[in-house]
Amino acid sequence: MDNNALGPGHATVVSCGIFRPEIEHLARQGRFPWPVRFLESMLHMTPSLLEAEITRLIGSLDDGPVVLLFGDCHARMSEHGSLPGVRRVRGVNCCEILLGPERYHRMLRDGVFFLLPEWTSRWEDVFIRRLGFADSRLAAQFMGEMHTRITYLDTGVTAVPLVELERIGHFLGLPVTVEAVDAAALVRVVEESTGDGGADC
Repeated sequence: MDNNALGPGHATVVSCGIFRPEIEHLARQGRFPWPVRFLESMLHMTPSLLEAEITRLIGSLDDGPVVLLFGDCHARMSEHGSLPGVRRVRGVNCCEILLGPERYHRMLRDGVFFLLPEWTSRWEDVFIRRLGFADSRLAAQFMGEMHTRITYLDTGVTAVPLVELERIGHFLGLPVTVEAVDAAALVRVVEESTGDGGADC
């Protein structure tokens, strides 16, 4: 299959589960017309398993082109995106995919640590059980060496979890801000990959 032959409306999107709430919301509104296969977002914690699952899923989708809605989430991700009939959306990670490169890099230079809704609800699993920061003081010391604040990216799909964000900020020793982002950015990046400009954002 020619890698340039991703026709409008015919691709299957393989997406990180971190975008599931936003994509399902957009799909209910008729704004995300592509079929989607989600992979568990916690696979990012074990890149080799993520690579294996993406490889398996691409291999199972033999009825049309594939768009990968992922950033540089494991070391061989660019190889996935160069396979025949497969494209990957622009963006080094999920935050840049939503924010766009200019806004993302500006915030990154300011020392922002980003949180998305799906991982915010699972922050204890990420930081305490998987990264091993059972001691808040160690977590705060580690985060403070690289970051100036935590910014929650509010996609407008779920209510901002203010109480949980306060807990996270206290545990990680950083102030928390909320930044509005447009969930329809997910539509636009897939359109760019497929050449389909027909979805109404």
